[in-house]
Amino acid sequence: MVENSSLPPSLVSIRRVNATYLVARDHPASVSVRAQLDDVVRRDVAAACARRFGPLSDDADPSVWFVRHLAVDISVNAAWTPERLSEAWAAEVTRSLNRRLRHGDDGEEVLRFPNRAVWLAQFLRDLADGVAWSKWYYDSLDGLRALPLHAALREAICREPRTGEAALRQSAEDLRLETILRAMSDTDCRAVWRTFREQDAGTEAETLNAQHLRTVARTWQNKCTLEPNHRAALVLFFALTDADTPQRARPALRQAIAALLALVDGIHSARSEQFSRTLERGQLASLVCSVGAEGVESLADLLARDGAAVLEIAGELRSRKAGPSPTVLAGETETTFTPLGGVFFLLPHFAELGLGECAAVLPEFEGRPPLALVRFLVMLKCLGGARAPRAFFDPLLRELAGVPPDLNAESVRAWSRKVTRKAARDFHRRWSSSRPAPTQVGTASAESARSVADDLRYLILASLLRGAQPLDTALSAVAHCVLRSFAHRLPGFARSSATFLHNNFLDVSATVKKEPEDWQVLITPPPLHIVLALTGTIRQTCVVPWLNAQRVEIMPRE
Repeated sequence: MVENSSLPPSLVSIRRVNATYLVARDHPASVSVRAQLDDVVRRDVAAACARRFGPLSDDADPSVWFVRHLAVDISVNAAWTPERLSEAWAAEVTRSLNRRLRHGDDGEEVLRFPNRAVWLAQFLRDLADGVAWSKWYYDSLDGLRALPLHAALREAICREPRTGEAALRQSAEDLRLETILRAMSDTDCRAVWRTFREQDAGTEAETLNAQHLRTVARTWQNKCTLEPNHRAALVLFFALTDADTPQRARPALRQAIAALLALVDGIHSARSEQFSRTLERGQLASLVCSVGAEGVESLADLLARDGAAVLEIAGELRSRKAGPSPTVLAGETETTFTPLGGVFFLLPHFAELGLGECAAVLPEFEGRPPLALVRFLVMLKCLGGARAPRAFFDPLLRELAGVPPDLNAESVRAWSRKVTRKAARDFHRRWSSSRPAPTQVGTASAESARSVADDLRYLILASLLRGAQPLDTALSAVAHCVLRSFAHRLPGFARSSATFLHNNFLDVSATVKKEPEDWQVLITPPPLHIVLALTGTIRQTCVVPWLNAQRVEIMPRE
Protein backbone atom coordinates (compact mmCIF):
# COMPACT_ATOMS: atom_id res chain seq x y z
CA MET A 1 0.00 0.00 0.00
CA VAL A 2 2.81 2.36 -0.89
CA GLU A 3 2.83 5.12 -3.53
CA ASN A 4 6.41 5.08 -4.74
CA SER A 5 7.89 4.69 -8.20
CA SER A 6 10.77 2.58 -6.85
CA LEU A 7 8.55 0.11 -4.95
CA PRO A 8 5.82 -2.33 -6.01
CA PRO A 9 2.25 -0.92 -6.08
CA SER A 10 1.52 -2.83 -2.86
CA LEU A 11 3.99 -3.76 -0.19
CA VAL A 12 3.77 -5.21 3.30
CA SER A 13 6.96 -4.96 5.32
CA ILE A 14 7.57 -6.82 8.59
CA ARG A 15 10.46 -5.10 10.28
CA ARG A 16 11.19 -7.55 13.09
CA VAL A 17 9.97 -10.96 14.27
CA ASN A 18 10.29 -12.00 17.91
CA ALA A 19 9.40 -15.69 18.22
CA THR A 20 8.85 -17.57 21.48
CA TYR A 21 8.29 -21.35 21.26
CA LEU A 22 6.54 -23.45 23.90
CA VAL A 23 7.27 -27.19 23.81
CA ALA A 24 6.57 -30.00 26.20
CA ARG A 25 8.92 -30.12 29.18
CA ASP A 26 9.92 -33.68 28.37
CA HIS A 27 10.41 -33.14 24.63
CA PRO A 28 13.60 -34.99 23.63
CA ALA A 29 14.84 -32.43 21.05
CA SER A 30 13.59 -28.96 22.01
CA VAL A 31 16.74 -27.24 20.75
CA SER A 32 16.42 -28.78 17.29
CA VAL A 33 12.72 -27.79 17.16
CA ARG A 34 13.67 -24.19 17.79
CA ALA A 35 16.32 -24.29 15.05
CA GLN A 36 13.83 -25.88 12.64
CA LEU A 37 11.13 -23.24 13.27
CA ASP A 38 13.63 -20.36 13.11
CA ASP A 39 14.77 -21.64 9.73
CA VAL A 40 11.15 -21.72 8.47
CA VAL A 41 10.59 -18.14 9.64
CA ARG A 42 13.75 -16.86 7.93
CA ARG A 43 13.33 -18.81 4.68
CA ASP A 44 9.66 -19.51 3.97
CA VAL A 45 7.24 -17.36 6.00
CA ALA A 46 7.80 -14.14 4.00
CA ALA A 47 6.87 -15.81 0.70
CA ALA A 48 3.84 -17.50 2.30
CA CYS A 49 2.66 -14.16 3.71
CA ALA A 50 3.07 -12.54 0.30
CA ARG A 51 0.71 -15.12 -1.21
CA ARG A 52 -1.92 -14.53 1.46
CA PHE A 53 -1.70 -10.74 1.82
CA GLY A 54 -3.19 -10.12 -1.63
CA PRO A 55 -6.77 -9.46 -0.42
CA LEU A 56 -5.45 -6.96 2.13
CA SER A 57 -3.55 -4.93 -0.47
CA ASP A 58 -5.62 -3.07 -3.05
CA ASP A 59 -3.23 -1.65 -5.65
CA ALA A 60 -5.67 1.22 -6.25
CA ASP A 61 -5.41 2.29 -2.61
CA PRO A 62 -2.30 4.47 -1.99
CA SER A 63 -2.73 4.53 1.80
CA VAL A 64 0.13 3.64 4.14
CA TRP A 65 -0.56 1.74 7.38
CA PHE A 66 1.73 1.30 10.36
CA VAL A 67 1.05 -1.38 12.99
CA ARG A 68 3.34 -1.08 15.97
CA HIS A 69 3.22 -4.75 16.96
CA LEU A 70 1.10 -7.79 16.10
CA ALA A 71 0.71 -10.62 18.61
CA VAL A 72 0.12 -14.00 16.92
CA ASP A 73 -0.56 -17.30 18.71
CA ILE A 74 -0.33 -20.47 16.64
CA SER A 75 -0.16 -24.20 17.35
CA VAL A 76 1.87 -26.35 14.95
CA ASN A 77 3.21 -29.84 14.74
CA ALA A 78 6.99 -29.92 14.47
CA ALA A 79 6.66 -32.95 12.23
CA TRP A 80 4.92 -30.91 9.51
CA THR A 81 6.79 -30.06 6.33
CA PRO A 82 8.32 -26.57 6.07
CA GLU A 83 5.68 -25.65 3.47
CA ARG A 84 2.81 -26.54 5.80
CA LEU A 85 4.46 -24.77 8.75
CA SER A 86 4.97 -21.56 6.78
CA GLU A 87 1.42 -21.62 5.41
CA ALA A 88 -0.04 -22.09 8.88
CA TRP A 89 2.06 -19.27 10.21
CA ALA A 90 1.16 -16.94 7.31
CA ALA A 91 -2.55 -17.72 7.68
CA GLU A 92 -2.60 -16.65 11.33
CA VAL A 93 -0.51 -13.53 10.67
CA THR A 94 -2.94 -12.55 7.88
CA ARG A 95 -6.01 -13.06 10.09
CA SER A 96 -4.48 -11.03 12.94
CA LEU A 97 -3.40 -8.21 10.64
CA ASN A 98 -6.80 -8.11 8.96
CA ARG A 99 -8.50 -7.74 12.35
CA ARG A 100 -6.21 -4.84 13.31
CA LEU A 101 -6.79 -3.02 10.03
CA ARG A 102 -10.58 -3.44 10.24
CA HIS A 103 -10.55 -1.55 13.56
CA GLY A 104 -8.85 1.35 11.77
CA ASP A 105 -6.42 4.05 12.89
CA ASP A 106 -6.38 4.33 16.68
CA GLY A 107 -3.73 7.10 16.76
CA GLU A 108 -1.29 5.09 18.84
CA GLU A 109 -0.71 1.44 17.90
CA VAL A 110 -2.21 1.58 14.38
CA LEU A 111 -1.72 4.61 12.12
CA ARG A 112 -2.98 5.31 8.61
CA PHE A 113 -1.69 7.96 6.20
CA PRO A 114 -3.63 8.69 2.96
CA ASN A 115 -0.46 8.14 0.92
CA ARG A 116 3.29 7.95 1.26
CA ALA A 117 3.73 11.65 0.47
CA VAL A 118 1.58 12.65 3.44
CA TRP A 119 3.62 10.36 5.70
CA LEU A 120 6.89 11.81 4.37
CA ALA A 121 5.56 15.36 4.79
CA GLN A 122 4.77 14.57 8.43
CA PHE A 123 8.28 13.18 8.88
CA LEU A 124 9.85 16.33 7.40
CA ARG A 125 7.82 18.55 9.72
CA ASP A 126 8.62 16.41 12.77
CA LEU A 127 12.29 16.33 11.80
CA ALA A 128 12.41 20.13 11.44
CA ASP A 129 10.68 20.42 14.84
CA GLY A 130 13.21 18.05 16.44
CA VAL A 131 10.73 15.30 17.45
CA ALA A 132 10.95 12.77 14.59
CA TRP A 133 13.24 10.24 16.27
CA SER A 134 10.92 9.85 19.25
CA LYS A 135 8.22 8.35 16.99
CA TRP A 136 8.21 4.66 16.23
CA TYR A 137 6.63 4.84 12.76
CA TYR A 138 9.78 6.43 11.28
CA ASP A 139 11.93 3.36 11.95
CA SER A 140 12.39 2.74 8.23
CA LEU A 141 14.22 6.10 7.99
CA ASP A 142 16.52 5.36 10.90
CA GLY A 143 19.56 5.54 8.60
CA LEU A 144 19.11 9.32 8.45
CA ARG A 145 19.43 9.69 12.22
CA ALA A 146 23.22 10.11 12.12
CA LEU A 147 23.07 13.01 9.63
CA PRO A 148 22.87 16.69 10.56
CA LEU A 149 19.34 18.08 10.39
CA HIS A 150 19.77 19.90 7.08
CA ALA A 151 21.35 16.86 5.39
CA ALA A 152 18.71 14.46 6.74
CA LEU A 153 15.94 16.66 5.31
CA ARG A 154 17.69 16.84 1.95
CA GLU A 155 18.25 13.09 1.75
CA ALA A 156 14.68 12.26 2.80
CA ILE A 157 13.36 14.45 -0.02
CA CYS A 158 15.81 13.43 -2.74
CA ARG A 159 15.81 9.65 -2.19
CA GLU A 160 12.38 9.38 -3.80
CA PRO A 161 12.11 12.57 -5.88
CA ARG A 162 8.45 12.29 -6.92
CA THR A 163 7.33 11.39 -3.42
CA GLY A 164 9.62 14.09 -2.01
CA GLU A 165 8.11 16.70 -4.32
CA ALA A 166 4.60 15.61 -3.34
CA ALA A 167 5.60 15.77 0.34
CA LEU A 168 6.83 19.36 -0.01
CA ARG A 169 3.63 20.25 -1.85
CA GLN A 170 1.64 18.79 1.04
CA SER A 171 3.77 20.86 3.44
CA ALA A 172 3.04 23.98 1.39
CA GLU A 173 -0.70 23.29 1.65
CA ASP A 174 -0.28 22.90 5.43
CA LEU A 175 1.70 26.21 5.58
CA ARG A 176 4.80 24.41 6.85
CA LEU A 177 6.98 24.51 3.73
CA GLU A 178 9.09 27.51 4.76
CA THR A 179 9.71 25.97 8.21
CA ILE A 180 11.22 22.91 6.53
CA LEU A 181 13.21 24.91 3.98
CA ARG A 182 14.56 27.28 6.65
CA ALA A 183 16.11 24.26 8.38
CA MET A 184 18.06 23.53 5.18
CA SER A 185 20.98 25.46 3.73
CA ASP A 186 20.79 27.00 0.27
CA THR A 187 23.15 24.24 -0.90
CA ASP A 188 20.60 21.65 0.25
CA CYS A 189 17.78 23.55 -1.45
CA ARG A 190 19.86 23.68 -4.65
CA ALA A 191 20.28 19.89 -4.56
CA VAL A 192 16.52 19.44 -4.09
CA TRP A 193 15.73 21.94 -6.87
CA ARG A 194 18.06 20.15 -9.31
CA THR A 195 16.71 16.73 -8.37
CA PHE A 196 13.15 17.87 -9.06
CA ARG A 197 14.22 19.54 -12.30
CA GLU A 198 15.81 16.30 -13.52
CA GLN A 199 12.40 14.64 -13.23
CA ASP A 200 11.28 16.78 -16.18
CA ALA A 201 13.98 15.40 -18.49
CA GLY A 202 12.63 13.62 -21.54
CA THR A 203 9.03 14.84 -21.16
CA GLU A 204 7.24 16.97 -23.72
CA ALA A 205 7.22 20.50 -22.34
CA GLU A 206 5.71 23.91 -23.04
CA THR A 207 7.99 26.53 -24.59
CA LEU A 208 9.20 29.19 -22.19
CA ASN A 209 7.69 32.62 -22.95
CA ALA A 210 7.30 36.05 -21.38
CA GLN A 211 3.90 35.18 -19.91
CA HIS A 212 5.56 32.52 -17.75
CA LEU A 213 7.99 35.17 -16.46
CA ARG A 214 5.14 37.62 -15.84
CA THR A 215 3.24 35.01 -13.82
CA VAL A 216 6.29 34.23 -11.70
CA ALA A 217 7.04 37.95 -11.18
CA ARG A 218 3.50 38.54 -9.94
CA THR A 219 3.86 35.73 -7.40
CA TRP A 220 7.32 36.97 -6.36
CA GLN A 221 5.93 40.44 -5.63
CA ASN A 222 3.28 38.89 -3.38
CA LYS A 223 6.00 36.96 -1.52
CA CYS A 224 8.55 39.74 -1.07
CA THR A 225 9.99 38.10 2.08
CA LEU A 226 12.12 35.85 -0.14
CA GLU A 227 15.77 36.22 -1.01
CA PRO A 228 16.56 35.27 -4.63
CA ASN A 229 18.03 31.85 -3.87
CA HIS A 230 17.10 28.19 -4.30
CA ARG A 231 14.90 28.25 -1.20
CA ALA A 232 12.88 30.97 -2.93
CA ALA A 233 12.79 28.89 -6.12
CA LEU A 234 11.13 26.01 -4.28
CA VAL A 235 8.64 28.30 -2.50
CA LEU A 236 7.69 29.95 -5.80
CA PHE A 237 7.34 26.63 -7.61
CA PHE A 238 4.89 25.25 -5.06
CA ALA A 239 3.00 28.55 -4.97
CA LEU A 240 2.58 28.39 -8.76
CA THR A 241 1.68 24.71 -9.15
CA ASP A 242 -0.58 22.14 -7.57
CA ALA A 243 -1.12 18.40 -7.93
CA ASP A 244 -3.27 18.99 -11.03
CA THR A 245 -0.73 21.15 -12.89
CA PRO A 246 0.10 19.33 -16.17
CA GLN A 247 3.54 17.78 -16.26
CA ARG A 248 4.32 19.56 -19.53
CA ALA A 249 3.79 22.99 -17.89
CA ARG A 250 6.31 22.48 -15.10
CA PRO A 251 9.66 22.74 -16.97
CA ALA A 252 8.77 26.19 -18.38
CA LEU A 253 7.74 27.40 -14.93
CA ARG A 254 11.03 26.17 -13.45
CA GLN A 255 12.95 28.04 -16.17
CA ALA A 256 10.86 31.19 -15.60
CA ILE A 257 11.56 31.01 -11.86
CA ALA A 258 15.31 30.74 -12.54
CA ALA A 259 15.10 33.73 -14.90
CA LEU A 260 13.10 35.81 -12.42
CA LEU A 261 15.51 35.11 -9.55
CA ALA A 262 18.42 36.02 -11.82
CA LEU A 263 16.68 39.32 -12.61
CA VAL A 264 16.05 40.09 -8.94
CA ASP A 265 19.60 39.09 -8.02
CA GLY A 266 21.08 41.35 -10.67
CA ILE A 267 18.82 44.31 -9.84
CA HIS A 268 19.66 44.09 -6.12
CA SER A 269 23.38 43.48 -6.62
CA ALA A 270 26.11 46.03 -6.10
CA ARG A 271 26.47 46.15 -9.91
CA SER A 272 22.77 46.76 -10.62
CA GLU A 273 23.44 49.58 -13.10
CA GLN A 274 25.89 47.46 -15.06
CA PHE A 275 23.43 44.57 -14.94
CA SER A 276 20.65 46.77 -16.35
CA ARG A 277 22.86 48.00 -19.20
CA THR A 278 23.94 44.46 -20.02
CA LEU A 279 20.31 43.32 -19.93
CA GLU A 280 19.29 46.02 -22.38
CA ARG A 281 22.04 44.94 -24.77
CA GLY A 282 21.14 41.27 -24.36
CA GLN A 283 24.74 40.36 -23.48
CA LEU A 284 24.43 38.17 -20.39
CA ALA A 285 27.37 35.80 -20.70
CA SER A 286 29.52 37.95 -18.40
CA LEU A 287 26.98 37.59 -15.57
CA VAL A 288 26.98 33.79 -15.36
CA CYS A 289 29.15 33.85 -12.23
CA SER A 290 26.93 36.32 -10.38
CA VAL A 291 23.42 35.06 -11.16
CA GLY A 292 23.93 31.43 -12.21
CA ALA A 293 24.12 29.66 -15.55
CA GLU A 294 20.55 28.36 -15.45
CA GLY A 295 19.15 31.84 -14.84
CA VAL A 296 21.31 33.38 -17.59
CA GLU A 297 20.27 30.72 -20.10
CA SER A 298 16.60 31.29 -19.35
CA LEU A 299 17.01 35.08 -19.50
CA ALA A 300 18.85 34.85 -22.82
CA ASP A 301 16.08 32.64 -24.21
CA LEU A 302 13.39 35.07 -23.08
CA LEU A 303 15.28 38.12 -24.38
CA ALA A 304 15.55 36.49 -27.78
CA ARG A 305 11.81 35.72 -27.83
CA ASP A 306 10.40 38.90 -26.27
CA GLY A 307 13.08 41.30 -25.09
CA ALA A 308 10.64 44.19 -24.62
CA ALA A 309 8.53 42.21 -22.16
CA VAL A 310 11.61 41.14 -20.17
CA LEU A 311 12.84 44.74 -19.90
CA GLU A 312 9.36 45.87 -18.85
CA ILE A 313 9.24 43.25 -16.07
CA ALA A 314 12.78 44.22 -15.00
CA GLY A 315 11.66 47.86 -14.82
CA GLU A 316 8.71 46.91 -12.61
CA LEU A 317 11.02 44.99 -10.28
CA ARG A 318 13.46 47.90 -10.17
CA SER A 319 10.74 50.44 -9.38
CA ARG A 320 9.35 48.18 -6.67
CA LYS A 321 12.82 47.97 -5.11
CA ALA A 322 13.31 51.73 -5.03
CA GLY A 323 9.71 52.92 -4.66
CA PRO A 324 8.35 54.67 -1.57
CA SER A 325 6.53 52.77 1.14
CA PRO A 326 2.72 52.84 0.85
CA THR A 327 0.89 55.45 2.90
CA VAL A 328 -0.97 54.07 5.91
CA LEU A 329 -3.95 55.95 7.32
CA ALA A 330 -4.03 56.70 11.03
CA GLY A 331 -5.40 53.82 13.03
CA GLU A 332 -4.80 51.24 10.27
CA THR A 333 -2.58 48.19 10.68
CA GLU A 334 0.24 47.98 8.14
CA THR A 335 1.76 44.57 7.46
CA THR A 336 5.27 44.37 6.02
CA PHE A 337 7.70 41.54 5.43
CA THR A 338 11.43 40.96 5.48
CA PRO A 339 13.57 37.90 4.77
CA LEU A 340 16.06 39.33 7.28
CA GLY A 341 14.00 38.83 10.42
CA GLY A 342 17.04 37.82 12.50
CA VAL A 343 17.77 41.51 13.02
CA PHE A 344 14.84 41.62 15.48
CA PHE A 345 16.62 39.11 17.74
CA LEU A 346 19.54 41.56 17.80
CA LEU A 347 17.38 44.63 18.37
CA PRO A 348 17.72 44.67 22.21
CA HIS A 349 21.49 44.63 21.80
CA PHE A 350 21.36 47.63 19.45
CA ALA A 351 19.33 49.48 22.08
CA GLU A 352 22.23 48.98 24.50
CA LEU A 353 24.98 50.27 22.19
CA GLY A 354 24.95 53.99 22.94
CA LEU A 355 26.53 54.99 19.62
CA GLY A 356 25.72 58.69 19.82
CA GLU A 357 29.01 59.90 21.31
CA CYS A 358 31.10 57.67 19.03
CA ALA A 359 29.28 58.70 15.83
CA ALA A 360 29.71 62.38 16.71
CA VAL A 361 33.36 62.27 15.58
CA LEU A 362 32.34 61.24 12.04
CA PRO A 363 31.35 63.76 9.31
CA GLU A 364 27.70 64.61 8.76
CA PHE A 365 25.75 62.63 6.21
CA GLU A 366 23.74 64.83 3.82
CA GLY A 367 23.61 67.63 6.36
CA ARG A 368 22.49 65.43 9.27
CA PRO A 369 24.29 63.63 12.13
CA PRO A 370 25.53 60.22 10.91
CA LEU A 371 24.18 58.20 13.87
CA ALA A 372 21.29 56.53 11.97
CA LEU A 373 23.58 55.64 9.05
CA VAL A 374 26.17 54.15 11.42
CA ARG A 375 23.43 52.07 13.07
CA PHE A 376 22.23 50.89 9.64
CA LEU A 377 25.73 49.88 8.54
CA VAL A 378 26.24 47.91 11.76
CA MET A 379 22.93 46.11 11.12
CA LEU A 380 24.11 45.19 7.62
CA LYS A 381 27.35 43.84 9.05
CA CYS A 382 25.53 41.71 11.62
CA LEU A 383 23.60 40.09 8.77
CA GLY A 384 26.86 39.35 6.94
CA GLY A 385 28.71 41.12 4.16
CA ALA A 386 27.47 38.56 1.62
CA ARG A 387 23.85 39.57 2.30
CA ALA A 388 24.50 43.31 2.63
CA PRO A 389 23.85 44.25 -1.04
CA ARG A 390 20.29 42.88 -0.73
CA ALA A 391 19.77 43.97 2.87
CA PHE A 392 20.72 47.53 1.90
CA PHE A 393 17.50 47.87 -0.11
CA ASP A 394 15.20 46.28 2.47
CA PRO A 395 12.67 49.03 3.35
CA LEU A 396 11.89 47.55 6.78
CA LEU A 397 15.56 47.50 7.79
CA ARG A 398 15.89 51.13 6.66
CA GLU A 399 12.91 52.11 8.77
CA LEU A 400 14.18 50.10 11.74
CA ALA A 401 17.59 51.81 11.60
CA GLY A 402 16.06 55.25 11.12
CA VAL A 403 17.67 56.06 7.75
CA PRO A 404 15.78 57.71 4.85
CA PRO A 405 13.71 55.31 2.68
CA ASP A 406 15.45 56.64 -0.45
CA LEU A 407 19.00 56.09 0.84
CA ASN A 408 21.41 55.82 -2.07
CA ALA A 409 24.42 53.49 -2.12
CA GLU A 410 26.60 55.98 -3.98
CA SER A 411 25.94 58.68 -1.38
CA VAL A 412 26.97 56.23 1.36
CA ARG A 413 30.19 55.42 -0.51
CA ALA A 414 30.90 59.13 -1.01
CA TRP A 415 30.37 59.76 2.71
CA SER A 416 32.59 56.84 3.72
CA ARG A 417 35.44 58.26 1.65
CA LYS A 418 35.18 61.50 3.66
CA VAL A 419 35.87 59.60 6.90
CA THR A 420 39.56 60.14 7.58
CA ARG A 421 41.77 57.52 9.15
CA LYS A 422 41.99 59.74 12.25
CA ALA A 423 38.18 60.00 12.53
CA ALA A 424 37.85 56.21 12.22
CA ARG A 425 40.50 55.76 14.95
CA ASP A 426 38.71 58.24 17.19
CA PHE A 427 35.43 56.40 16.65
CA HIS A 428 37.06 53.08 17.53
CA ARG A 429 38.84 54.57 20.58
CA ARG A 430 35.64 56.02 21.98
CA TRP A 431 33.80 52.79 21.31
CA SER A 432 36.50 50.63 22.96
CA SER A 433 36.71 52.83 26.04
CA SER A 434 32.94 52.62 26.55
CA ARG A 435 32.81 48.79 26.49
CA PRO A 436 33.89 46.14 29.02
CA ALA A 437 37.22 44.60 27.97
CA PRO A 438 35.90 41.07 27.18
CA THR A 439 33.70 42.38 24.36
CA GLN A 440 36.45 44.20 22.47
CA VAL A 441 37.49 42.61 19.21
CA GLY A 442 41.18 43.06 19.88
CA THR A 443 41.24 41.33 23.28
CA ALA A 444 40.49 37.77 22.18
CA SER A 445 42.72 35.02 23.54
CA ALA A 446 45.12 33.17 21.27
CA GLU A 447 42.81 30.15 21.27
CA SER A 448 39.96 32.13 19.68
CA ALA A 449 42.06 34.37 17.40
CA ARG A 450 41.23 32.31 14.35
CA SER A 451 37.46 32.40 15.00
CA VAL A 452 37.62 36.18 15.55
CA ALA A 453 39.44 36.56 12.22
CA ASP A 454 36.71 34.48 10.52
CA ASP A 455 34.06 36.68 12.11
CA LEU A 456 35.76 39.85 10.88
CA ARG A 457 35.83 38.48 7.32
CA TYR A 458 32.10 37.73 7.70
CA LEU A 459 31.47 41.37 8.73
CA ILE A 460 33.34 43.17 5.92
CA LEU A 461 31.13 45.38 3.70
CA ALA A 462 33.39 45.02 0.68
CA SER A 463 31.13 46.65 -1.91
CA LEU A 464 29.56 49.40 0.20
CA LEU A 465 32.65 50.61 2.08
CA ARG A 466 35.22 49.96 -0.62
CA GLY A 467 38.16 52.34 -0.12
CA ALA A 468 37.21 53.07 3.49
CA GLN A 469 38.96 50.21 5.28
CA PRO A 470 39.60 52.03 8.61
CA LEU A 471 35.88 52.89 8.91
CA ASP A 472 34.92 49.34 7.88
CA THR A 473 37.15 47.92 10.63
CA ALA A 474 35.83 50.32 13.26
CA LEU A 475 32.20 49.44 12.48
CA SER A 476 33.09 45.74 12.52
CA ALA A 477 34.13 46.13 16.16
CA VAL A 478 30.61 47.31 16.99
CA ALA A 479 28.90 44.58 14.93
CA HIS A 480 31.13 41.92 16.48
CA CYS A 481 30.13 43.15 19.93
CA VAL A 482 26.43 42.88 19.02
CA LEU A 483 26.84 39.28 17.82
CA ARG A 484 28.95 38.31 20.85
CA SER A 485 26.37 39.83 23.20
CA PHE A 486 23.65 37.83 21.45
CA ALA A 487 25.71 34.60 21.58
CA HIS A 488 26.55 34.99 25.29
CA ARG A 489 22.85 34.81 26.11
CA LEU A 490 22.55 31.40 24.43
CA PRO A 491 23.74 28.63 26.80
CA GLY A 492 26.45 26.56 25.16
CA PHE A 493 26.83 28.84 22.12
CA ALA A 494 28.86 31.74 23.54
CA ARG A 495 31.85 30.93 21.29
CA SER A 496 29.84 30.22 18.13
CA SER A 497 31.07 31.85 14.95
CA ALA A 498 29.11 34.58 13.19
CA THR A 499 28.34 32.19 10.34
CA PHE A 500 27.01 29.55 12.75
CA LEU A 501 24.86 32.14 14.53
CA HIS A 502 23.37 33.25 11.23
CA ASN A 503 22.68 29.76 9.87
CA ASN A 504 21.12 28.44 13.08
CA PHE A 505 19.52 31.48 14.75
CA LEU A 506 19.34 34.56 12.51
CA ASP A 507 18.45 33.21 9.05
CA VAL A 508 14.70 33.77 9.47
CA SER A 509 11.96 35.83 7.86
CA ALA A 510 9.56 38.10 9.73
CA THR A 511 6.06 39.46 9.25
CA VAL A 512 5.60 42.81 10.99
CA LYS A 513 2.17 44.15 11.89
CA LYS A 514 2.57 47.84 12.61
CA GLU A 515 0.12 49.66 14.84
CA PRO A 516 0.46 53.15 16.32
CA GLU A 517 1.40 51.87 19.77
CA ASP A 518 3.46 48.79 18.97
CA TRP A 519 4.85 46.46 16.31
CA GLN A 520 4.00 42.78 16.42
CA VAL A 521 6.82 40.76 14.82
CA LEU A 522 6.04 37.16 13.83
CA ILE A 523 9.28 35.27 13.12
CA THR A 524 9.71 31.89 11.43
CA PRO A 525 11.44 29.50 13.88
CA PRO A 526 15.14 28.97 13.02
CA PRO A 527 16.79 25.50 13.15
CA LEU A 528 17.79 25.91 16.82
CA HIS A 529 14.59 27.66 17.88
CA ILE A 530 14.45 25.48 21.01
CA VAL A 531 17.52 27.30 22.38
CA LEU A 532 15.88 30.66 21.72
CA ALA A 533 12.72 29.44 23.43
CA LEU A 534 14.66 28.33 26.52
CA THR A 535 16.26 31.77 26.86
CA GLY A 536 13.11 33.74 26.09
CA THR A 537 14.71 35.28 23.00
CA ILE A 538 12.08 34.01 20.57
CA ARG A 539 9.30 35.67 22.58
CA GLN A 540 10.22 39.07 24.04
CA THR A 541 9.30 42.75 24.06
CA CYS A 542 11.73 45.63 23.67
CA VAL A 543 11.58 49.39 23.23
CA VAL A 544 13.43 51.11 20.37
CA PRO A 545 14.69 54.46 21.74
CA TRP A 546 15.57 56.06 18.39
CA LEU A 547 12.06 55.35 16.96
CA ASN A 548 10.22 57.48 19.52
CA ALA A 549 10.37 54.64 22.07
CA GLN A 550 8.46 52.34 19.70
CA ARG A 551 7.39 49.11 21.44
CA VAL A 552 8.30 45.93 19.52
CA GLU A 553 6.81 42.57 20.50
CA ILE A 554 8.63 39.53 19.06
CA MET A 555 6.98 36.11 18.90
CA PRO A 556 7.30 32.90 16.83
CA ARG A 557 5.09 32.42 13.79
CA GLU A 558 3.23 29.13 14.36
